Parts: sequence; structure tokens; C-alpha cells
Amino acid sequence: MNFLLCVQLIVLSVVASQAFLCKEASLSCPVITRNHRRLKGFTLKTFHSASLISCSLQCQRKPRCISTNFRKISKTEGTCDFSVQNAGEESPKGPVPLGMESGVITDSQISASSVYDNAHGPQNGRSHFKGAKAPLAFVSAGWAADLLNTNQWLQVDLRNTARVIGIATQGRHDYDQWVTKYKLQYGDDGQTYSIYRRNGDTSDTIFPGNTDRDTVVYHDLNPVIDARFVRVLPMEWFEFIGMRMELYSCQTPVPLGMESGAIFDSQITASSVYNDNLAASNARLHFKGSENPLRRAGWVPGVKNTNQWLQVDLQQTTRVIGIATQGRHDFDQWVTEYKLQYGDDGQTFRVYKRNGDTSDTFFPGNKDRDTVVYHDLNPLIYVRYVRLDREKKPNEFFSVWSPVPLGMESGAIFDSQITASSVYNDNLAASNARLHFKGSENSLRRAGWVPGVKNTNQWLQVDLQQTTRVIGIATQGRHDFDQWVTEYKLQYGDDGQTFRVYKRNGDTSDTFFLGNKDRDTVVYHDLNPLIYVRYVRVLPMEWKRTISMRIELYSCEESPKGPVPLVMESGVITYSQISASSVYDNTHGPQNGRLHFKGAKAPLAFVSAGWAADLLNTNQWLQVDLRNTARVIGIATQGRHDYDQWVTKYKLQYGDDGQTYSIYRRNGDTSDTIFPGNTDRDTVVYHDLNPVIDARFVRVLPMEWLEFIGMRMELYSCQIVASQALVSKEASLSCPVITYNHRRLKGFAFKTIHFASLISCGLLCQRDPRCVSTNFRNFFKSEGTCELNDRGVLLTEKGNELEYDEEAIYTQFYDTKVTKKSR
Repeated sequence: MNFLLCVQLIVLSVVASQAFLCKEASLSCPVITRNHRRLKGFTLKTFHSASLISCSLQCQRKPRCISTNFRKISKTEGTCDFSVQNAGEESPKGPVPLGMESGVITDSQISASSVYDNAHGPQNGRSHFKGAKAPLAFVSAGWAADLLNTNQWLQVDLRNTARVIGIATQGRHDYDQWVTKYKLQYGDDGQTYSIYRRNGDTSDTIFPGNTDRDTVVYHDLNPVIDARFVRVLPMEWFEFIGMRMELYSCQTPVPLGMESGAIFDSQITASSVYNDNLAASNARLHFKGSENPLRRAGWVPGVKNTNQWLQVDLQQTTRVIGIATQGRHDFDQWVTEYKLQYGDDGQTFRVYKRNGDTSDTFFPGNKDRDTVVYHDLNPLIYVRYVRLDREKKPNEFFSVWSPVPLGMESGAIFDSQITASSVYNDNLAASNARLHFKGSENSLRRAGWVPGVKNTNQWLQVDLQQTTRVIGIATQGRHDFDQWVTEYKLQYGDDGQTFRVYKRNGDTSDTFFLGNKDRDTVVYHDLNPLIYVRYVRVLPMEWKRTISMRIELYSCEESPKGPVPLVMESGVITYSQISASSVYDNTHGPQNGRLHFKGAKAPLAFVSAGWAADLLNTNQWLQVDLRNTARVIGIATQGRHDYDQWVTKYKLQYGDDGQTYSIYRRNGDTSDTIFPGNTDRDTVVYHDLNPVIDARFVRVLPMEWLEFIGMRMELYSCQIVASQALVSKEASLSCPVITYNHRRLKGFAFKTIHFASLISCGLLCQRDPRCVSTNFRNFFKSEGTCELNDRGVLLTEKGNELEYDEEAIYTQFYDTKVTKKSR
């Protein structure tokens, strides 16, 4: 199963509705008050801008811009200033003040252990407060304690738990009195306090204070403090305990640009990608894919292991305070747990550990497609490169294999095919149980099926009208009310009278499927073993409030003659991917073990028409390395084409690492499955695999044979991968047989491309809405002619319906409008 994510990184800055968006930590959060402070500097450029967001994004893309000022002219328009820092001048330091200086924090929120007198109260301990003198009543320009010991404190009550990421102090403005060293305490109830320790400190942190009256001394807090009450505890002082202070936060994290596009595609990389349509650049929060060009809604790596990663290059050292993730929008695939790595040079990375963790931090990931799961980083990190690593076992991730809905949602399954044990009323009928159905106001149809009786004998049934391969099921609750099924069983049958209860591979009792926890989240389950049936029933076992649900059934895209070759025969699987335990000699190598391979004779060098082992025992094998974990649903074998040698019985082995293998057993078998093999040279003998195999390496182990161990083979899947010769968009046309006797769909090419590759041919079809299939014919090793076919044109110029052409040779050119009748 593959790792897949949509990601957003968060930076410390002001929210988008505020006037500043800054790119450097030192400039990140200027004071935002009614008397708006602008950074010291000058305007680089002024122009009209549609919105504050577009103003900010354009600043991010200009190397010289360090801040913006956006001023509204109308509801949808304003003026945007780009500012650049002037030489010799500084901007206000630090993140967003919490309100000591501005007065947002009121006098009643500031208290102290003691005060020298009423003129030296804690409310005077505000940053930059300058007091008052006669003729007005004297007010000290700072708080002054009554006692000179280390038990004194100045406290701020933030009213609610807030994130505090920094503190700034000054001495008294009107006297030479200041605190030179201090500690911090924090708490949530005003009674119990913790002493602050910086990340890595084994004892209480002592902060350097002030050396004069007015210089502001600022300290970042790492880890940050999440608390309601914050206390400053003076440890040492000059002359007297007197001080002013400000606390800082960045209460609303600001996205760094994965979603907005401020982070460019070139900055997003990955360990591997499944194909170009599932690239790293698709891993943007809320990205929903695109049709033209075809891009899927998330990143999927090409390899299924815990060494995969998604990386963002922020292009400069940046303060990162949080991360948000989603699953893939267009399919039930998501990462449930991950780690973070970070570094400065793109070569050396450190694994992130939360404050207090002694081992690597595991972040909980997602449970569905679109819910955003956000995590604060404490300690925050200053980095250029951020990586996400998958860390769950492979079977704890959702598969990249894409099932095809059978038609509950689309309507391909008609209302008459959906029945139930009972219905509450006509507005809650069985036909309402379609995935994503939201009801209808005109007809008063409700958004789900509800039975008339509330017990475990109720069922919802779908009649598929013919025996169909069913590989998965998805459920939702009722859209318009808090009603859903939390657990259910499945039954299936062929005649509508007799039903069997579904059991997963390895289960000795009926399988209970986990259902829903809310109205609309789709919960999907693979069926392994898959089932070949006409009737499928869902039996609710437990529910919330009452039984109500919506469902979809899924199948695997199939060709006119079965699943898609992976493909040994056409050469997509290369020589280097095929190996064997032994070979008779170099002319009988494993690369000859391809279905329909016919070898070569004089005057060319002899090449055997099949693999032949050197030894005649049951330890021999022919192996295919699929390079990535793939779902294998079938196998076909032949004997040698040029001699009476074939394997009559064989077993299968499979594995992920090339070292450890499992022996295949069909569902229900208590011992290793023995597959019947061949009885002549060329007849293809095909077997479905149920349960299917999800593996990288597949081995055929001959058990019995005629004359000699000699064979040819093909593996089959239901994956449409870009490297296969056929790519199509409709299940009914999806996987024609790819052989030398190439079957072509009814229709003809609307476009022909010369000097194409097999891969580019498939991708061109995916990107053209008219294309339902391709025909690719090699004329050099790496080049050929690519035809894009549509299904809309069924007549030749003479008006005769086109038929499948079973005689069109894979390597020949021919007119796509001229065909022969099928035999």
C-alpha cells in the first residue's frame, strides 16, 4: 500500500486579514493595533491589487520584499505596497504582542507579589510605559516590588490558554532600576505553576535581563508555553526590582504556500512517484486534481516501504510551527501515522522529537480523504528542508489499486435492482441507499434507506443481474439525519434464494465490517477473498439511533478476455526483472519464459521458445520482479513452443523483499495450492487468484512436468498503469488483451503520433477526453506509432460496422478503417 498525502506547512506570522505577511523570522509579526506600526524601511513598489492575499503572495515571490501594506479602496480592490528594509534601520523585533503595551491586556489582568506603593503598581509594568510626573499625580514608569528577594513576581492573566512564544523586558524608564536575570513560571489555574526550561536544559532556565533603562531585550521561547498565567520571577537586579515587559504570540498560524502555490512545484520532491499523475507536486492541501492535464488529488510513491518521503524546500531558513495533512481527495487512500525530518542542506536530516520525547515523535495522520489534521510543533523548528516519512507497516496504509464503482452512485444500477427486507416509508426506500445520495425535495425522498423494523434481521440487497466480480464495499450514514450503521455483515448468492455469509481470508467465523461514525464519511473495505456473485446483501448488526445507510459496491476493471497483463509478453517487464533458479544454457534463459514467445532458429542464433531449467527437481523456480508492490489477480502458463516440454502442476510463492516468501493458498485451502498446468505446447491455461496477491516478487515452482521443466507465463492485474499499452477511461473498454495478436476496440483512430513511446502513448490518451484506448506498434526498440482511438465512430466509409481485428499483427502498420471479420 502506498503512502499518500496532501500537506500544508505553517509559519509564524500574522493572519491573512492583517496588514503584514513577512518572510523572515525577525520580521514575522509586527505589532497589529489600531495605530498600525509599519516596518522601518521604504516602499519598493506600489500597485493595485485585487486582495490582501494576492498582495502578500506577490511579496513572497519577490526576493527584496520583506513586508506588505495593503489598503482597501473598495470591497474587492486595494493598493499594495512592497516594502524593503532600509540600511541601518531595524524593524520592531519579534512576533505579535499579546497586549501589554497596546492595552489589550487590561490593568485587572496584571498582578504582582508586592508593590512599593500605589504609584508603582503592576499595571505600570507595560513595555514602553513612561509614567507621569507633576503637575499630574506621579506614576512610576515601571512596576517596582516592595521587597528585594527572589520570591517576587509580575504576573499576566491571559484569560484563556494562549500560546506564548516570546518575552521582552525593559528597566524602569524614570530611574536606574532594572532586572538583570529572571526565570519564568506558567500555569492554567492560578494556583499551580511550572518553572520554564528551554529545550535541552536540565535545570531551570535563567534569562538574561536588562543592562539599562529602555533597551528592549527579547527572548524566543522554545519550547513555547501554552498557558493562561505567565509569571516573571526576578533573580538578580540593579538597585531595585523594577521592570516593564511584553509577551508575544502568533495566535493564528499562516500557511507557507503549499495550498496557495507560493511554494512552487519545483520545491516539492519525493523519494519516488507512482506515475506522473500522482506526482509530489500534487501533495498540496485541498488539491482536488485536474482533468486537463490529468493530475490526481494527492501524491503516491512508486514503492511501498517505510523509506518513502515527501520533501518541501522552503529555499531559506524559515520558522515552522505546525503541519497539516489530508488524504487523497479522489480515493480512499491516506497516511495514518508519520514522522518529520528536517535539515538545512538537503543532505543531512534530523528526526523531529517533541519537547519531552526521548524517541522520535510519531504524528497521528488521517482517517479519511479530506479532514485536515493539524499538529503544532513544540519545539518549533528553524529549517530550510522539511520531510514527511511514512512509518506504519504496509498493511496499515490504503492501497493504490483503484476499484471501479458498480453503479449505486452513478445510477448504472437501477432502482429496481435495489431491494430491502423492509422500509420505514416510501421516502426512505431501498433505492435511496446510493452512495452520496442527498435526497430530493421535489419528491420528498430522504437521504438514505431506513427499514421498517429495527433488528438484526434487516438487509439491503443489490441485484447485479449477472455474475460479477466484487472486490470492495463502501458505506455512509444518512445524509440528512444522525443515523448510521456502525457494524455489518455481508451475504452473497447467485439465485436470490440461497445466501452465504462472507468470511475474510483466514477468518473462521463471519466477518464483521466496521461501519460509520457520522453521516457522510465514506468507509471503504476491500474484499479478500473477492467474490463472484449476482446478489449482494448488507446485514446491519449495530447502529446509531436507527438503521440507515448508503452504499456502493466495487469491481475491478476488466478487458473482453479478462484482467490486464502486467506484462511479460509485450516487454514492459524487462529481461532484468525475470530470473530463475537455473537455466539449461544461455539460449534457454528466464527471459524466454514470456507468454507466446516463439524463440528463433537458424539462420539467426538459436533461442529457445521458453525457459528451461538445468535441474529436474521441485526446487526450481521462475521469478518476476514487478519493481513495486502490485496486485496480482491471475496467472497464465504455456509449455515450450518448440519442443514437447511443459509443466503439468505448479505452486506459487510471493514476497516483498526478494528474501522471504510465502506459499500461495487459495481461500479455503488448508495446504499449499497446486495449480493444474499445461497439457500441450501452446494452449494458454489461466487461473484466477482468490485471494489476490499483493507483492513485488512472484515465483512459479514447477511440481510435475512432461519430459523437461519448460514453460512460458504471464501475470495479470487490474491496475491501469501508464507504462501499459492501453489506457482507457471506461470500465467496459478498459483492458483489452495486449498480445502479439492485438485486439482492437470497435472504432478508429482520430489521431496518430509517430516516434512515440509506449508510455507516452498511454499518457496522451489519458489527457484527451475523446480517447478510450490506444494502439501502439513498435518499429524500433524505443519508438513506434501511437493511435488514439475513440468509441464514438462505429462506421467505416462504406457504412459497415467495424469488428474486432484478431489478425492485426502487433508490429505491422495497417489502416485502422479496414478490418476483417472476427473468426
